[in-house]
Amino acid sequence: MDALALAQQLYDAREKAVRQIADLFGVPRSTVYGHLGKTRTVPRRPKKATIATP
Repeated sequence: MDALALAQQLYDAREKAVRQIADLFGVPRSTVYGHLGKTRTVPRRPKKATIATP
């Protein structure tokens, strides 16, 4: 398994945070974010629902 696939797998499985993945490979977080598959990643947090006020 190559490093990109491993980073994606760790991120998608929520085993490691982006900072931890970056530290593991010795790269900046921005590099990890730049290589994560945008269409394949699992969202970390659900979007907040807006509540209409009367």
